[in-house]
Amino acid sequence: MSSELNRADAELAAGKYGKALRIAWNVVLDALRHKDVEVLRQAADLSTRIAEASSGKDREGAEQLARYAIASIDDIDNGTTQPSFWQRVLGKSAIPTKKCPDCAETIKREAQVCRFCGYRYSPSE
Repeated sequence: MSSELNRADAELAAGKYGKALRIAWNVVLDALRHKDVEVLRQAADLSTRIAEASSGKDREGAEQLARYAIASIDDIDNGTTQPSFWQRVLGKSAIPTKKCPDCAETIKREAQVCRFCGYRYSPSE
């Protein structure tokens, strides 16, 4: 178990559920960057224990983190990725895009005609 998970576990034992949850979120986000499935499993287990011990918003947050960690493990195992939090919030998709050389607007990479200015791409573009 990583030192941060140990620290979160100690906070849980001390009854500091919010602090344990914040540390666990940081561990999960770091594990995602490194695609560390084992740390994600440990964090999901810790999150479940935080949810069992806490109540209110801490419980809800811990349950959410456990679900997120488990879904992330499934994504890594299946080789799929979900849109990032900011992509979902801002409505930006993971669809590949390109910039129109005529008007500089962003359009889908497969587009043959710019929907903003009508620029026509050659088949090689």
